[in-house]
Amino acid sequence: MERRTSRRSDHSLTREQLHRFCGISIICALGIILLSTSWSLVAAQTHVLVVGIGDYRESRLQPTHADIDAQAFANALKTAGIRDQDIVLLVNEQATREQIRNWFRILNVSPGDRVIIDLGGHTGLVRNPCLGTEMAEVAALLPYDGAGASNSPKNGAIDGDTIAELAAGGFPSSTVFLFIDASHGDRLAHRAATMSVRGTSDVRCYALSSCRDGEHSWEYPGQEPAGVFTSFLVEAMSCGDANRDGWITFREVTEYVEKVTEYVARSIGESQTPVSITPSTTDDGTHVRVCAVLAQCPLVERGGGIRRD
Repeated sequence: MERRTSRRSDHSLTREQLHRFCGISIICALGIILLSTSWSLVAAQTHVLVVGIGDYRESRLQPTHADIDAQAFANALKTAGIRDQDIVLLVNEQATREQIRNWFRILNVSPGDRVIIDLGGHTGLVRNPCLGTEMAEVAALLPYDGAGASNSPKNGAIDGDTIAELAAGGFPSSTVFLFIDASHGDRLAHRAATMSVRGTSDVRCYALSSCRDGEHSWEYPGQEPAGVFTSFLVEAMSCGDANRDGWITFREVTEYVEKVTEYVARSIGESQTPVSITPSTTDDGTHVRVCAVLAQCPLVERGGGIRRD
């Protein structure tokens, strides 16, 4: 009897030790998972460039409200939890060709980081001899000191190839979101999105432009944001969370912005069709998060608009 009691006592003790060991192991495993998750969240950073040129050095270029839109978009990203120090806002005289290029040069992007680029202002069709013929034209953003449509990108305007080359060289294994609110935005975005296939940097680029090639990007004077596209882009960050998970994905942004922009443009007798570009036909951005949902949904009524060339 004593031996049986002793054996039971020994067996009971071993079980207790085993339970304690398992409990400690589970706690340690959970701690490692939480620590690694926290580290990945801390390590993964979001870098933002927002450019909006409303007034240009050349007086012949019609003023736009792109500077107001840029401020509104930057504020929305801050509300979504992106740190102020991670957002570079360049408006009007700050948005020179050199300042924009410098942002790409000095940016320290690590693998896994996200990059958000928002461009607004005038665009033009500029000559780019690199495409094979002297008269080959590409769409380009006119910075504050841009000269206009008669110049090549090297003399002022920033074309999509320039953006693609700068991004491919400095954004290793990162996810890039590119938003363009300007006429010819579609053509500019398509060239810029080639950063996904240039070199070996493994950049995934998701682009959304305000209109198709041949269409115009429209504004609502007196409202903030004024651009129809940017207005609904900001609105999508509050109202576009279709599955109510607290995050706005690229696909949710595109579905929201495309639908309401086309509808409003038709209501004023115009055509404006946003165009989305993804890294591949099998990746539409459904699971790619842009930002957290904003706290409120600021739906506003809008009247007639004017053109942003």
